[in-house]
Amino acid sequence: MRVDTNDAVSQHRHPHQRNEHRQNAKPMPAPHSSSAAAAGPTPTLPRIFDLFLQTTDSAKKTAAEIDDDLMVEFFIRWNRYGGGPEEHIMTTFGITKSIYLERLRTLARSDRINRYPLDIARALNTLAIKEVRKK
Repeated sequence: MRVDTNDAVSQHRHPHQRNEHRQNAKPMPAPHSSSAAAAGPTPTLPRIFDLFLQTTDSAKKTAAEIDDDLMVEFFIRWNRYGGGPEEHIMTTFGITKSIYLERLRTLARSDRINRYPLDIARALNTLAIKEVRKK
């Protein structure tokens, strides 16, 4: 009688050792298309933005791109809490909340939005649409 060594070895391993290669795997970058997003759990906007920053060369950014990134990051961090308090916007950027929102709307309607992953661009476009409806 022949014994399959693969079965014998796998039966004697500790249960956590079988998936050791999965536990040490690095996370995949955020998907940029809706078909890729359907394949697994959707990363949060802060995670997508963090991955975006990791893949961009900060030394090659213009001053406008750096400003855009700071405002987009603030937007993403505060979006689910109503956009951030006026005082925090003032101390962070030195502008009022209405000017901050106008700059985000301008970014959402410009070609500069194409630098960002699709999910972030959609969130900014949604903000722009909501703010226009309020007026």
